[in-house]
Amino acid sequence: MGIQETQKSEKTWVITARVWLTWVLIAIATTATVMTSLGFLGSLWWVFGVLDHWRGQYGWILLLSGIAIFWFQRRWGLLCLLPLVMNLVIVGALYWPTAITALGKKTTSIRILHFNLDRHNPEPDEVLQYLDAQTVDILSLQEVTPEWAERLRSRLTHYELAALEVRENSHGSALLLPTAASRVAMIQSMPTIHLPATSDRPLLVGQLLVDGKQIALLNLHVTRPRSRATAAFQQVELASVAQWSREMQTQGQEVIVIGDFNSTPWAQGVRGLLAQGKLTNSQQGYGWQTTWSAEWPSMLRIAIDHCLHSNGLVTITRSIGPALGSDHLPLTVELGLQGE
Repeated sequence: MGIQETQKSEKTWVITARVWLTWVLIAIATTATVMTSLGFLGSLWWVFGVLDHWRGQYGWILLLSGIAIFWFQRRWGLLCLLPLVMNLVIVGALYWPTAITALGKKTTSIRILHFNLDRHNPEPDEVLQYLDAQTVDILSLQEVTPEWAERLRSRLTHYELAALEVRENSHGSALLLPTAASRVAMIQSMPTIHLPATSDRPLLVGQLLVDGKQIALLNLHVTRPRSRATAAFQQVELASVAQWSREMQTQGQEVIVIGDFNSTPWAQGVRGLLAQGKLTNSQQGYGWQTTWSAEWPSMLRIAIDHCLHSNGLVTITRSIGPALGSDHLPLTVELGLQGE
């Protein structure tokens, strides 16, 4: 084979490879575009609702594939812009800060650490060391089994149980307060409630007193959507929480709802809870703070652990902790009372 024929063969191979790569990228971008669109149709089929949670991932895929496609075929690359912008707007809205009323000079803030322990967690020692080293006013824990309850009682030196609901499954929970003097007092640990009344998930409610203001704190663990029935029941749960929130606020109490929502901030149920429950998402202004699944890179995780609060409170700081053997990452939020 002559030099010219060799060069022609190599050129043909490069062109063929380029064409194949372009079509592969177009297929990837098309899939992300279709999933972007279907995510808006969660009311038609629960699977579409699950697709709605991965807006950040669709954005990354469309951005990277769109740039590569544009390099080869500008016209095809431009088609990625619309779905890319749609996802970026939805996720990017979390970076927009909320309007904050000035805090009073003597306002006492409240720091809460929420963590889904994971009942199958293989690293309990690491978890206990981490929790005991934190400086917070409340530990809000979930998936508290009898084994975890015993560990919390016997091995935490700086915190003590204030409310506890133990379960062998993932429905257990606990609220802990510092053993030392605290800025926050729990004036009452209410019996567990069920939202809705037919739910088999017992939810802890703590009545807190901060600067003379009563705050109702709900430790919320919502059903995971894995079928038509569970997805529908999750919507019922969130609607029930919204009603509870309104009732507490009608009684003159501020409200904090913190826990594992098994849903992202832009999902239909969470948006409904925020609007109907007259609540604000503490993630607003802090952007891409994802908590699940802990073993995945940040780019692949989604935010399903949340802290929502009534408008009389303001988020001062919010951060995500390290991986501790659970499939969730810890969430720490500092809230303060709005100035009067």
